Amino acid sequence: MPQLVDVNGQPFKMANLKTPQTAAMSHLPRLFAEHPASGLTPQRLKQILRDAEGTQWARQFELFEDMEERWAHLFAEMDKRKRRVMGLEWEIRAPEEANQDDTDLSNKVSEAYKGIPNFSSVVFSMLDATGKGFAPIERVWGYQDGMQLPRQHWLRPQWWFTTDADTRSKVLLRSQSAKDGEELINMNWLVHRHAATPGNVAVSALYRVIAYTFMLWAYAKGDHAEFNHKHGMPIPVGKYPSGSTDAEKSTLLKAVTSLGHGSAGIMPDTMLVELMEAVNASSEPFMAMSDWAEKEASKAINHGTLTTQADGKSSTNALGNVHKDGAHDVTKADAVEAEETLHDQLTAPIVFLNFGKVPKNRLPRLVFDTREKEDITVWSDALPKILASGVDIGEDQGREIFNIRALKPGEKPLKATFAAVAPAASSGDPATTNQPATKPGAAPGTPAGKAPASDKKVVNIRPAATLRALFDTIAGEPGGAAALARAQVDPGPSTEYSEQLARVAAPAMAETLKALRQIVDDAPDLATLQQMLVAGFGDLPRDELVQVMGLAYAVADLAGRADVLNGNLSETV
Repeated sequence: MPQLVDVNGQPFKMANLKTPQTAAMSHLPRLFAEHPASGLTPQRLKQILRDAEGTQWARQFELFEDMEERWAHLFAEMDKRKRRVMGLEWEIRAPEEANQDDTDLSNKVSEAYKGIPNFSSVVFSMLDATGKGFAPIERVWGYQDGMQLPRQHWLRPQWWFTTDADTRSKVLLRSQSAKDGEELINMNWLVHRHAATPGNVAVSALYRVIAYTFMLWAYAKGDHAEFNHKHGMPIPVGKYPSGSTDAEKSTLLKAVTSLGHGSAGIMPDTMLVELMEAVNASSEPFMAMSDWAEKEASKAINHGTLTTQADGKSSTNALGNVHKDGAHDVTKADAVEAEETLHDQLTAPIVFLNFGKVPKNRLPRLVFDTREKEDITVWSDALPKILASGVDIGEDQGREIFNIRALKPGEKPLKATFAAVAPAASSGDPATTNQPATKPGAAPGTPAGKAPASDKKVVNIRPAATLRALFDTIAGEPGGAAALARAQVDPGPSTEYSEQLARVAAPAMAETLKALRQIVDDAPDLATLQQMLVAGFGDLPRDELVQVMGLAYAVADLAGRADVLNGNLSETV
């Protein structure tokens, strides 16, 4: 009789997809953890870890649960590491060099993932493997919108599982009948694995690395509590006179005991109670041990300590950034592992059950967005310079740098708006000084900077007006040269360009020149002018953009020459 096989070629039954495998194993829900962390000793811990190297996993994974429940620092560190991945954006991508069929399948799988209930919780449950080595998630399937999809997921306790004696690499359900354990039913489970160290599933668990650290922390916590009990409050001491009877001594003892717990008691007036303070007692050793243990755990889990807490001594911004980068590397590695598990154990079954068997290399892939946010301030300054140097950057690459998605159909783009910034007033404000640009008696065009320092004057030139005059000169507009003469600016070699630009560029650049004039009028300085040009003309075809940038840099060059000649760039702009 023909038998159904799954995407990996293993036999399966469609009926099994709707029923949890553990529902038929009634003994598992009746198992109770033994909480081996209670009264844990070095000898007991050694035995637990050694048993887990074989097939006796239960006590080790029970200990791991105790560690998370009892150690708040460990819980917080691990919860933070898991939630960093859980909170990442994700998308379904078609394979490389995708054809139309690949793209269509990718879109369908993307819709399927959106139909999985509480998918972010599934990712969070998977990351339970980070500390414990593996995360066994049981699921059942059902139809939704005509597709066979996982409808429920349950993270099962790791101590429900064991392994085979031969390879110690399989994850098996603890069974009352099978010798080693019961095989997991195909496609009913999503088992994510995380190997912090080499070895089988149990030996590679991260929590084994900090198990001894946890034990020392537990000792320090217990000793600290006992210390506070003994030395945190005065010790009442009763004194009775010689010759007191046993009944009188008993009365005094009861009074002292009552005083210690209830802050009140009675006794004969012949007796005395003194409160003894602890001498030379300090809790510092216990706190030092606790702090050390927490730092060790932080280094093991997040590869640093400054992303969790600062000690006020070694915490600096530079070190914090280094530790932050290390945490990002950890998150990226966790996300890559999760992608592989989801690809093999969720995407592949969804495609197989709904669209048939597809080669693994043609399957779409879930990808987490692990990119760090770029500093837009830095890139907004660097990108125009990179483009101006002739380096081509694709639109997709630019969007990736700034982490900006493409516009959706019908979505309106944002429009850049700029407000001209008024020049800062100074003690030599041109509006008040109104001094000529040249030294009295000097030839026209002689820079004021050539005069002695005592004769230097601030030039009465408005930046926008000067740039406008330079621009009109280059563009061959009437009155450009006259405007420069009135502003007492030497245009330098600009006249050599004007005829050629007027003849060749004017017909094609009429509208562009009109927009450029407005930008030049609005720009308060050269740096802003450059940014406004890129923002205003960045969507032009390449050939037009080259012409625009060439013209703009000619303007900037001449404006710079004028400012250098007059020696007042910083004061006028």
